[in-house]
Amino acid sequence: MTSFALLLTALVLGHLLADFYWQPMSWVHDRNNRHFRASKLYLHVLTHGVTSLAVTHTVGIHIRLARVLSCIVSSWCDYAKPLCH
Repeated sequence: MTSFALLLTALVLGHLLADFYWQPMSWVHDRNNRHFRASKLYLHVLTHGVTSLAVTHTVGIHIRLARVLSCIVSSWCDYAKPLCH
């Protein structure tokens, strides 16, 4: 498996873990009710950031830009979700 495919697979799995396994339902309800004002949204973003950091470090990517971009993309997706409903 190429390094890009390995990184992509690991980031998708990390994202699924952060969204469905490590996120309690109280965070989901808080985010749905309070949208951008929800403090749990920022905890969720932090969870994604730490997960992305762990994945990129484990895969061997030590480029700060890749880590920052991964956190930004995850955060943007969580901010945009309420706008789609």
